[in-house]
Amino acid sequence: MGNPTVIRMLTALGLIAATVLAGCKGGTSTVPPASASSAASTTTKAVPTGPYGELRMATATFGGQVLDPVPAPTGAIATLLAPMFDFLFTVDSKGQLIGRLVEKWDVSPDGLSWTYVIRKGVKFHNG
Repeated sequence: MGNPTVIRMLTALGLIAATVLAGCKGGTSTVPPASASSAASTTTKAVPTGPYGELRMATATFGGQVLDPVPAPTGAIATLLAPMFDFLFTVDSKGQLIGRLVEKWDVSPDGLSWTYVIRKGVKFHNG
């Protein structure tokens, strides 16, 4: 047959190559679609004005993916979630709160009510 170590190595390299090639599948173009070339066409499609298309990301968490940003660990999963989620606040190196989605906030004198002013242009969704 052959040396078992060589066979294992070649199998591993083959699996790695297959994984890489599967992730390199041709995706959607980032160029907006051209308008209908036929003069007979009466329908017009709306051309997106901002970024659109497909975003493919790979992570080596091997089944440990958590797409909830609160309990998600840092590292690869945080990198995966960064384009999808943002937080109201972050903490700087001195431990101070810094607004991310919040431009400013006020706390009532009794400390029971908080009022947040959210950045303009932020798109929210319900899941």
